[in-house]
Amino acid sequence: MHKTTLLIDDDVIKQASEILGTTGIKDTVDAALHQVLVKYAREHWREIFDRHIDEEVLRNVRKLAWRQSSDT
Repeated sequence: MHKTTLLIDDDVIKQASEILGTTGIKDTVDAALHQVLVKYAREHWREIFDRHIDEEVLRNVRKLAWRQSSDT
């Protein structure tokens, strides 16, 4: 844990808090930082997936998804 002093625009914190559903500056900043990490992780793993997925596996997944959607 790191303690620091920041000057943060009150309107920005208020808007971010409303969007994130948080209360308090610490919770809002923590949630915003968490969202940045989640976004990065999603983009990073998507790149790995896109580079390394085996085309045959992808075809099989598509066939299975098509079968399941036509069964309903």
